[in-house]
Amino acid sequence: PNGLFEMNLTASVAMPNCCDLEVIGGTRTEDSWVAPAGEEVFVRVIARDRFKNETHWEEGQTIAVEAMGPEYLTFNAHGTTGLQTDYVAKMTRAGTFELRILCDALPVCWRTIQIIAGFTFAPRSILSMDGLKDVKTGNIVRLTLRTVDKFANLRLSGGDTVQVALQGPGGAFARQVSVTDHQDGTYALEFQVTVAGKWILSTRINGQPHVDGGIAFPVAFGTLTAEEAVITFD
Repeated sequence: PNGLFEMNLTASVAMPNCCDLEVIGGTRTEDSWVAPAGEEVFVRVIARDRFKNETHWEEGQTIAVEAMGPEYLTFNAHGTTGLQTDYVAKMTRAGTFELRILCDALPVCWRTIQIIAGFTFAPRSILSMDGLKDVKTGNIVRLTLRTVDKFANLRLSGGDTVQVALQGPGGAFARQVSVTDHQDGTYALEFQVTVAGKWILSTRINGQPHVDGGIAFPVAFGTLTAEEAVITFD
């Protein structure tokens, strides 16, 4: 009526170089995504025609997804494999990766994804041991604790609760024990030992022991401390 009529337009054939992708569950910043290490990364491939209308892949077109960066990963098809839309892979290495969509083995679309370290994992964190060599009474011992996640990725932020306990011969305790958070995943541990003999350093990160049973280190006689001085009267 009145010269008006309806027209139903449908998307045309998918053009490989017009496709797009999105990371489900990742945090998007412009044309890249951020996701934590160790989680499954779901990639959705969006087929589009030459006018950018969403469509579907034609029979005979083969789609694949891969990631290139600190390591090479291929994604597995997920869900209804015949649609060639959803792919998944578990990414455990932190770093910058290039997500690439391949159509018939040719790369046609790529985006950047940044995999960041997960939560701190105390047993795999790294404590510098050089500061525990040739320790003498009265020395100020300085150590660096570097935190990592369960996949040994270095953490780049602070905020962990780091506790340090020291026990020396006869139940002796250290002086000036302190922990400094550098806010970059590293922590400075500092203390002064007062008595010669075997000491045990115990560190806990977020309540978890760094090393079960602690770390034993010897202390030799150095500058005489008040704890080592013995006064006798004849």
